Amino acid sequence: MAEPVPVPEIVYHYTSIDTMTKIVASESIWATSVCYLNDTSEQSHFLNLVRSRIPHLQFKTPEASAVAKSFLNVRDGEFENRPFIASFSAEADSLPQWRSYCSAGNGVAIGFRFLPFHS
Repeated sequence: MAEPVPVPEIVYHYTSIDTMTKIVASESIWATSVCYLNDTSEQSHFLNLVRSRIPHLQFKTPEASAVAKSFLNVRDGEFENRPFIASFSAEADSLPQWRSYCSAGNGVAIGFRFLPFHS
């Protein structure tokens, strides 16, 4: 299995100005169920990323390990508990991200410092 891609120090969330205002006011980002993504290949991409990272993680409990390792055998679209995802990019200025998430050129890329998760 391939080594996971290194996580950047800052990740960017591309969105509209209206949504950015809501993110700042609520201090939260809403995630979307993988079942409702516009591009079905994103679900496969998500699963491949999870599968590539699981072998490199250390878990505090056998239960946490079992839950994480259950993703290794999940086929696309066959989630028992549907994961929710939000989109982030390592690129601060990406034309495809601007086109996808900031209609008519009206949008922002909000930068978030990444703090690694330790299970």
